[in-house]
Amino acid sequence: MKKINFLLALFFASSLFAQTISQTTSNTIVAGSVTCNSGGMPLDNSFSRAYTLSTYGYSSFTVSAIQFGIEQYTAGTNAMVLSFNIYTLASGYPTGTPVLVSTTNYTVNSTNAFIEIPITPVTITGGQIIVEMSIPDQTVNSNVFFPGSNNLGQSADGY
Repeated sequence: MKKINFLLALFFASSLFAQTISQTTSNTIVAGSVTCNSGGMPLDNSFSRAYTLSTYGYSSFTVSAIQFGIEQYTAGTNAMVLSFNIYTLASGYPTGTPVLVSTTNYTVNSTNAFIEIPITPVTITGGQIIVEMSIPDQTVNSNVFFPGSNNLGQSADGY
């Protein structure tokens, strides 16, 4: 079985330092991403990662940007907009009921790229930060899209 690592990271920046937490060992995008799709046009898809703050030595963390990879994008008839949701959860993802704390949208305009999008900063205290990339059905718009991924290693599972 081929293991595919979804590229997604959180970024914290302040005037003193910047800190990224990631679960992939490389941001290199490797062909072979998998989505539920019809001819490369994604159906409704959702990818997520859970970051347990204590694993990274934090009791709280302020998220100010999200980084993710795009393997392939071919524009169709209308713009493709991804939604990024940030949730908090005491522990145990993917079980439990995460609480939504932030949503931001990104209009796709690149292919084979590693993207960083700034968000309105949100501070999570304790537990887990869950970041979800939601891809809406694109069969009507004819957009072809595959998120960035690779098989170069990860420290935790993506969902």
